[in-house]
Formats: sequence, C-alpha cells, structure tokens
Amino acid sequence: MIFDFLKKRNTDHKISKSSHNFDNNSDTKDISVIWAMKDKNDLIIALHEYLSDKCSYGDKLEKLTDQEKTTYLCQELEAEVNNGGFSQFFFNSSGNFAMDTLYSLKSIGAMKTYELLNRAISLFPDHIIPKDKAERENLLDEIDEEILNELDSAFYNYEDNLLELNYNFIMAQKDAFL
Repeated sequence: MIFDFLKKRNTDHKISKSSHNFDNNSDTKDISVIWAMKDKNDLIIALHEYLSDKCSYGDKLEKLTDQEKTTYLCQELEAEVNNGGFSQFFFNSSGNFAMDTLYSLKSIGAMKTYELLNRAISLFPDHIIPKDKAERENLLDEIDEEILNELDSAFYNYEDNLLELNYNFIMAQKDAFL
C-alpha cells in the first residue's frame, strides 16, 4: 500500500508546465531571460527550473540564497502536493526539507498552506520528519491515509493564492536571485 498514493492525481490543480506563453526551449539558465517574462506563471516555472538546476534539485540547497531557497521550497511543495498529495511530498526528497518549507510558506505569507503542512507534519511521531527516506516511508505507511487525503483536498481548495504570493515575494526580493 505504500505506493498507492502515487496513483493519486489531481489534474485540475497541477502546475501547467505547458503554459500558453512558456517556451520550454527558452534559455532558463540565463536569469535575465527569466526576468523579462511577462506572464507570472511562466516566470515562476522558469525560475523554479533555474533554481532546481542551481541547487542540483535540492541536493545542494546551500548554493541558494535564503530568498531563492524560500522560492524553491514553496514551488517544490506545490508541485509535489499537486502531483501526488502530501504523501508524495514526504515520500520524495522534498520531505527532507519539510520544516524549512514551513518557514518558507510563512515567509511568503501563505498561512493557510502553512497550517496544512504543519498538520501533515504533526502526523509524524514528535512532529519530526526523518531525513532517512526508508524511515520516512515506514512512517508514512503508519499514517492514516484518510487524514492525508483530507489535507490534500484542503490544499486543492487553494485558500492561499500561491501564484500571487510567490510572485510578490520574488519581485520584492529580486536582487537576492543571483
């Protein structure tokens, strides 16, 4: 049953990587190209790709400024939960950074999403998310799937406008993105 959550999909709320204006062939390794994008969603997707490459998809988060890390972690949470729920977020390497992601959500003002992630974290013993993937997987097996499904559903209601909150944070901190 551990992989049952991978079957979950909520296509209505997925981040659209084929946004109408976004050109996957654009040079997202050049930050000036990203800043020139007019569509907010395209900019955020391109910036996430840029940051993902810069930090080796989370393996080298220390390469990111605090503001870049905040943006990267918020986008990782959104992508993972939209793709497979909080179970997928914790199952994948993004689960290593659950506590940092809480801080990141607070930094952008996404308090409803912060509350949901905090509730999901509270399902783990002592509110501690193990860095060891196998240990995290075992604990995920013990968590009531129905509760995680309820948290997923609440997330999909998008009480926080994550696009706007992320965009506003990024634009206010633009000089910190190197």
